[in-house]
Amino acid sequence: MIGFLLLAGVLLSGYMLARTSDEQVAELGGYAITDQEVAFHMERLKPTVENEFRVKSQVTLGKGDWTKQVGDLPPLGVLQERALEQAVRDKVVMILARTHGLLDTVDFSGLTASMEAENRERQAAVQRGEVVYGLVRFTLESYYAHMLVSLESGLKQKLSQHPEDLLYLERGDVESYYEAHASEWTAMATQYKVAKLTVPVSQEGKKEAAGVITKLAAKNATLEEMAGRFTGAVLQTELLAEESSANLNSPSYQVVSQLRGLHPGELTSPVETREGFAVYRLEEVKVDKQKALQTYDYQIRQQMLEERFEAYVEQYQRELPLQVNRAKLAEVTIPGT
Repeated sequence: MIGFLLLAGVLLSGYMLARTSDEQVAELGGYAITDQEVAFHMERLKPTVENEFRVKSQVTLGKGDWTKQVGDLPPLGVLQERALEQAVRDKVVMILARTHGLLDTVDFSGLTASMEAENRERQAAVQRGEVVYGLVRFTLESYYAHMLVSLESGLKQKLSQHPEDLLYLERGDVESYYEAHASEWTAMATQYKVAKLTVPVSQEGKKEAAGVITKLAAKNATLEEMAGRFTGAVLQTELLAEESSANLNSPSYQVVSQLRGLHPGELTSPVETREGFAVYRLEEVKVDKQKALQTYDYQIRQQMLEERFEAYVEQYQRELPLQVNRAKLAEVTIPGT
């Protein structure tokens, strides 16, 4: 059994304890999906479906409204279908985990039984005065979410270690992905070449100077023309980097946040400084590709691995035969519907 199963247990929610049936609603690749399994996912997805009907159809669902027709299906039918879809997707992950030796059983009843046993063990440990790390009792919701994340993480690791593995990432794969999504991974490797106009102004004259600069900018005046309007104005070239503007309260952050949305030749709004004001003209944007790849290598790999894993799960799901008993599915309900 995968190690994390030793660390978690579950306090079954009321609707699960009240259900004595364990009837098969669907079968995926020879593995059963039961009414309890679907009911569990219905409980989890109920708030999402409620919100969708509230937003899209302006319908607020009370207890008696779930079986009323809204569009093609009543809300209860939508909830049942969504829950089945989620149960199928998660079952695929469990089947893969079992295939690769990460899980002993994919049966929902076996899973809940193991969790109840773990809860009993934790309770007994507390009564003996032993230290129990984490929760003494787990809810099914929290345990299930933790289990699924752990299984997915284990599968990603197991299937991406060696060149022959399905999810293995070559260095060239990372570089190609970066090229296709470069704008998402350039922030900390971007430099802005700018022309900077520094306008020295006393504290009392700042408001008037800001107004003059704004009017000149509205008339498309150049920095050179602006410099001629102020005594002591200095025009110089600078390089600004994203990483130097990490402090949200720094003047450089205000400048860089404006530069991100500019094209070469465009001006920023006046930025207040200790001496007065500064106005910047974007000259050129430079991205250090190698620095970007080095900085974001881990994040790119994680995103690629996630995308490849989801594609693999979808492909594997398509290869598994699925039979659904629609009559049984329509009978599954939860409190409040």
